[in-house]
Amino acid sequence: MLLTRLQALPQPFFLDDAADAGVTRHQVARAVEREVLTRVHRGLFAVTDTWHGTASWDQHLGLADAAHRAHPGYVTSHVSAAGLHGLPLPSRRLPLAVLTVDDDSTTSHHEWLDLRRGGLPDDERTSLAEVDLTSVARTVVDCSRSLHLPESVAIADAALRSGACSAAELTSVRRGQRRWPGVTGADSAFAFADPRRESWLESASAVTFHGWGMPLGVPQVDVFTPDGEWLGRVDVAWPTLGVVGEADGRGKFLGAPELGLGDAPADVAARLLRSHDRAESIRSLGLQMVRWTSRERTESPLAVVTRWHRAVAAAAATGHRAVLRCSCCRRPLTDCEFDRFPGLTPARRAAELARSRERRGQVRGERAA
Repeated sequence: MLLTRLQALPQPFFLDDAADAGVTRHQVARAVEREVLTRVHRGLFAVTDTWHGTASWDQHLGLADAAHRAHPGYVTSHVSAAGLHGLPLPSRRLPLAVLTVDDDSTTSHHEWLDLRRGGLPDDERTSLAEVDLTSVARTVVDCSRSLHLPESVAIADAALRSGACSAAELTSVRRGQRRWPGVTGADSAFAFADPRRESWLESASAVTFHGWGMPLGVPQVDVFTPDGEWLGRVDVAWPTLGVVGEADGRGKFLGAPELGLGDAPADVAARLLRSHDRAESIRSLGLQMVRWTSRERTESPLAVVTRWHRAVAAAAATGHRAVLRCSCCRRPLTDCEFDRFPGLTPARRAAELARSRERRGQVRGERAA
């Protein structure tokens, strides 16, 4: 059956792939007319039901696979390599598949493919399932040069948290790209990077709200009563201010089966009740809690920052009795010696954070104008 043969092809596929499966150009054209197939891009096709039922980032990885097959001498890189390495990907519209080639050809963009030119040292290349791609460290730095800062920080945090690369490896790659376009984006990403954050939303929120004047907090802090009873772990805390924060992604409550969080109504209700009880216990110690969602981060960050300032004022008026400990070492936060990005001095980090805030402030001003 024709549909069975088409479904067995890589999605998306080229006409040559179809021919290898015994499907003629005429059959492909007829299938497109009947909407059995979708023309993804010129010369690139996919089974309609399969393609439209595929998540956007899985579609991107399909495009990256097609790009690799069409250009076997090139290396999958940037955001495409990030996806293959299992790093978090941008939430915005699907970007082009990206390949890098180490030759004198010019950088060029196609309808669905972004071809980059750049040096590819052996230690910055690897392979995964027979696909040549950039190493994790090289991928993180490339993404820092090409993506928005909240996205690149989320990728850097995840890479460092998983141990897939080290701060020293990132610094080495950045040093090798010191004259490359956009490389100062890596400096900003390094200044914000903190592997204690546990989600894309936590990482992106730290960057976004810092641009609106909020200081960076301490990620993943355990809250105890004065008697030593553990009440829970919050996503971020500003210990000297008596405020904690929770980045509430949809999966935290509505379920994410891939993370072991059931999406049955009973599971959702149980998580909501546990979250409510935990928040009330934390507030009973005098801590102020600020919560936000993914949508608020992107659409109304100033509203979140305003709530945070109100919480700071309320905490200053009441004080708190909570004992806060770092999740990385179980010590009180005042005793924790965690180095967010070894090798980046506090003075340099502070200077880069200040420059980043100034740049983002200018962008906000331009948008308002």
